[in-house]
Amino acid sequence: MSASPLTVGSLLLQLHGPPSDEAGWADFVRIYGGPVLRWCRQHGLQEADAQDVAQEVLAKFWNRAATFEYDPARRFRGYLRRIVVSAVSDWSTRHARRSLTRSRPNTLRTRSTASRRFAGLRI
Repeated sequence: MSASPLTVGSLLLQLHGPPSDEAGWADFVRIYGGPVLRWCRQHGLQEADAQDVAQEVLAKFWNRAATFEYDPARRFRGYLRRIVVSAVSDWSTRHARRSLTRSRPNTLRTRSTASRRFAGLRI
């Protein structure tokens, strides 16, 4: 942890530079990792999925931190929540695609079976 007390603004200013400040990022994860994980759970994700999505959220902010402009008039946690909502939506889309892909071979097999059954019939 840093020697000086942290505020949201001072921490974000510390992270605004190159992403090599390990102590700053450790503080960031210590302060915001818990709330991000809790928000993921509140969206109904199971524990393992919530942890994966929380990690994605922290990584997304890590990628944006160098260009992020902190506005003290707005809540930073609100900004993080929006990233969580987006990440959960992305996860849901990926999860739905995987489920669809898994079910599709059965659908194709059913269609081919149906095609064989009706191949000799004339309409």
